[in-house]
Amino acid sequence: VGPVKALALGDYTAQFGQGLVFWSGLSFGSKSAYTMNLKRNAVGLMPYASVNENLFLRGAGATVEVAKNLVGTAFISHKGYDANVPDPDAPTAENIDQEAAFSSLLDDGYHRTYREVSRKDAVNETIYGGHLRYKRPTWSVGATAAQVRYSSVLDRNLATYNQFEFEGQQNTTYGADWNVLYRNLTWFGEGARSGNGGMAGLTGLLVALDKRLSLSMLYRDYQRDYHGLYSRAFAESTNPWNERGFYTGIELKPTRTWIINAYFDQFRFPWLRYLTNAPSDGSDVFGQVTWKPNKKVELYARARHQQRQRNAEGVTEGVDPLVQVTQTNYRFNASYKVDD
Repeated sequence: VGPVKALALGDYTAQFGQGLVFWSGLSFGSKSAYTMNLKRNAVGLMPYASVNENLFLRGAGATVEVAKNLVGTAFISHKGYDANVPDPDAPTAENIDQEAAFSSLLDDGYHRTYREVSRKDAVNETIYGGHLRYKRPTWSVGATAAQVRYSSVLDRNLATYNQFEFEGQQNTTYGADWNVLYRNLTWFGEGARSGNGGMAGLTGLLVALDKRLSLSMLYRDYQRDYHGLYSRAFAESTNPWNERGFYTGIELKPTRTWIINAYFDQFRFPWLRYLTNAPSDGSDVFGQVTWKPNKKVELYARARHQQRQRNAEGVTEGVDPLVQVTQTNYRFNASYKVDD
């Protein structure tokens, strides 16, 4: 209506840039057989239509055309979030000292027992945020900022491997993203910074080298102390921090009925991880051949080989050395559409 492009009242999601600063709601895995689907297409504000009881925003948001080619979005959210809090029926010195703290957020949605019910909406979460985007026919640039605040202090049970993860009551992230289209090439990326000074960034290219051959590349560098409570960016790990890597993918269509997809991803974790007591690295190789002679028949064969480093088992003294852990998967799939 007029300059208002979108208006959200109630439960909604907000997605901006490449997901490095702010991306609420569910997000699918970064790597798949669709090797050219690296770039995320943020939709801004949209209704929440899933069933998860925590991964949404509750409040209001609006997207308005501020000026020609300039669009701005502002949103606010306030809701209860399931969390692990000290058990009031089992007071200890530690619980008394941390009465106003919680150790982790919960997304499982289970409320089956007294203890689980006591965790429901145990913490109030308030989010303020905004996004400003300048668009041109062949390029656009945007800026995003968001602050997440809890009613209690997040006090994790930190170990050496996760000592840089977020603790406290509020976190602010902000950054910029871009998208450039030039002929058969698309360049995109995003850079972000959290309130503690942690930095994270990614940039990628999508190139149509020929009508039969396409190439995708993505480089990411996420510092170990970057805090993104609502970050859902491309990553080997669940969260986009403590990771550096380079991804290359191709899609080849030699004929109308054959498609070949492949990618190679090499990554490194500069700091320790769970069950990995030293900086480590790894790789991921994937290939798939698809034959689709008509609209009713599709056959494909794929293989994937992953390699990572983890602690050795059975070591009783000293620091566990790292060993290579490999996993190889094969799949053959045939689909036939019987009728409408």
